[in-house]
Amino acid sequence: MQPLELALLVSLTLLLDLVAVTILRAVRARRLPPPPRADPAAGQAPAPGQDSADTPAPGGHPSQAQRRTRLALFASGLLASLLGCGLLWSTASPAINLTLVICGLALLLVGLEPGLAAAQKGLPKRWVGGLARTLGVRPAQILMLGLGLLLTLGSRSAGGDLPWATYPWYWLLWIAGIGLTIAGCWSGPIRARLAVHPLDLLAVTALAGIALAVRLPDVEHVPHILRGDEGAVGSSGLEFLKGLWDNVLVTGWYSFASLYFWIISVSQRLLGNTASAIRVVSVLAGSGAVIATYAWTRSMFGRHIAFLAAALLAMLDLHVLFSRIGLNNIVDTFTLTVSMAALWAAWKTGDRRTFILLGLAVGFSPFFYASGRLVPVLALLTLLLLRLRPPHRPVPGCTP
Repeated sequence: MQPLELALLVSLTLLLDLVAVTILRAVRARRLPPPPRADPAAGQAPAPGQDSADTPAPGGHPSQAQRRTRLALFASGLLASLLGCGLLWSTASPAINLTLVICGLALLLVGLEPGLAAAQKGLPKRWVGGLARTLGVRPAQILMLGLGLLLTLGSRSAGGDLPWATYPWYWLLWIAGIGLTIAGCWSGPIRARLAVHPLDLLAVTALAGIALAVRLPDVEHVPHILRGDEGAVGSSGLEFLKGLWDNVLVTGWYSFASLYFWIISVSQRLLGNTASAIRVVSVLAGSGAVIATYAWTRSMFGRHIAFLAAALLAMLDLHVLFSRIGLNNIVDTFTLTVSMAALWAAWKTGDRRTFILLGLAVGFSPFFYASGRLVPVLALLTLLLLRLRPPHRPVPGCTP
């Protein structure tokens, strides 16, 4: 986008919003009676249960908390509306772009016009407060969730449908949207410690060693033949390295999401154009599935059964075979086991971090093999089953 076009977009967005504010003030001035004069000498104490920071300053000036809220609304609305206007002129996603423009202008209107919130002060507070209480977050985090969703939609529009993204900075919007969504869902201290029993740490270390011992050695030559599908995966990764492809939000070879091919390109950048670079991603995904299986069954049946189940998966011949082949099939076992482990831990403990991990695992699962599209369905059915028939008693013979 040229600087002149950007300046025109900023001017047009602010002009539209100022026109809306002017019309709103004119309509309200005709309908509302004049406010009574306040005695400047008489101080007004905050109402019971009201924060002093939210109390209006003398003379009708907004408080510090109100100014911060309006500034956040104005900045968020300006970002969303400018992004939507810019993409509306240059991309073929009118529905997404119009959504960005409308939502951005609405946030700008609320942020610039203080009387809008004053006229309907109970309605937004009830909506935002009720949603915040339902999600267990602060009201400010609701804005983070909404802005994160808008930025994620913007990344889809900015990336386009071609191998070469329309705007190369689309991935910044995608990462920022995911980050804001996580921040909006987070509750509690950021540096909260994760308590791990020493026996669990020992078991995970042993299982990781077993899984890597049967998957990693001589992965360059075993299997001896580099399959045609593996070669196609490697060629797709090289396209990212050569600059022929840079869009990870579209489908590539065999209609697979190109995010996997970008991961292969990172491995090829580190290990070179070799079979090991193509296959090591499967090695790591298969080993991660073993560890996630331990975490899943550990929370369900106890440490002994968890170690047995993970050890069986670590040495299962079919799982080992796919872990040594440079295809994305094995990644689905990783996303599935991580999703189920996070789901069960979230159901038992209520830890917000495990809920976020569940959302990330379920969200990334369709980016790999076709069977990953069933992971959200399985997670939803599991939640429904736990809701209808929650487990009350431990399984006989299982020790924690």
